[in-house]
Amino acid sequence: MFSIVMTYNIAGWTCYLLLLLCYNSYFTLAKVMNFYSKMVKEDLVHGNCTYKQVSRHISLFVDITQKVKEIDQALGAIAFFLYVTVICNFFNTISVVLGDSKSYRTFVVHVYVVWQSVTALITILVLTYSGSLVQKANEDMKQDITECSDLVSKQSPNLKTMMNFTILLENVKESKIAVTGWDMFTIQKGFILNVAGLVMTYGVLMYQMDVLKTE
Repeated sequence: MFSIVMTYNIAGWTCYLLLLLCYNSYFTLAKVMNFYSKMVKEDLVHGNCTYKQVSRHISLFVDITQKVKEIDQALGAIAFFLYVTVICNFFNTISVVLGDSKSYRTFVVHVYVVWQSVTALITILVLTYSGSLVQKANEDMKQDITECSDLVSKQSPNLKTMMNFTILLENVKESKIAVTGWDMFTIQKGFILNVAGLVMTYGVLMYQMDVLKTE
């Protein structure tokens, strides 16, 4: 019993630390991207639209894009592991709830099932929310930079500066900055529905199998 409890505690704390790492990293990325788009917009509002300044914005955008890719490569497998763990926890909960074994009808098992379900739900919500912030920051960045087009045209910059800003605008518009689960899926809010559908399908199958056994 002691070994089982220790194994579960170690696994739980490991998942918690990994979740904290992903949350902080994704949240920081979103903050950096929001700060970048705000900085570009403020520069253009104050008339700071020079070739050198726009080139600096392009360089910063490339750096941000590269950092997102590096962090996604570093944490993608961790995010995938956490999602798999969450889904397995839901499957275990359904199996225990629908199981006929008397060993499942104890207070300890009931507490374990409730705790496992709550932690799995919190994990998937926190991980999906923090990951979706990066994608939302990318969409906000596209909107802010696009709105800056009118500000640039009103300032009537020289041709060299205008071409440079066009490069920045096209790069931002074509960007698809997001974090993934080991490059298998994009972490966004809609992914929760996919997980919910998978869990519900498993629950229905288990229920049908249980009905067939009783018949």
